[in-house]
Amino acid sequence: MMSNNFNKVQKQVSFKACKDLRQLENTLKDLKEANTNLFHLSILGKVNQFGMDKDIMYSMDNSIIKLYWQNLMGKTVNFGSSYNPESGSVFIVGYLMTIFLHKINGNL
Repeated sequence: MMSNNFNKVQKQVSFKACKDLRQLENTLKDLKEANTNLFHLSILGKVNQFGMDKDIMYSMDNSIIKLYWQNLMGKTVNFGSSYNPESGSVFIVGYLMTIFLHKINGNL
């Protein structure tokens, strides 16, 4: 007799919007306290968030923003940035960075 039971892990996506970097840092802290081995974390944000944060200097080449995320999430974290006239400069950190930055028909 054949069994139709499969031991398959279900994938889920969860979104959380944060009003500022401090709230995001607190959320990341909470995730670290949970079992983060189960998560593939990605963060999408606007570069101007860093310009408005008084504790972090804004850098046009995003090097300070990249260093910020490497310090927070580890030196090997994926980081990318892009500019779109409608949304401005954005950064992407984490597992899905390459998907967000993948060009489709020449557009982001």
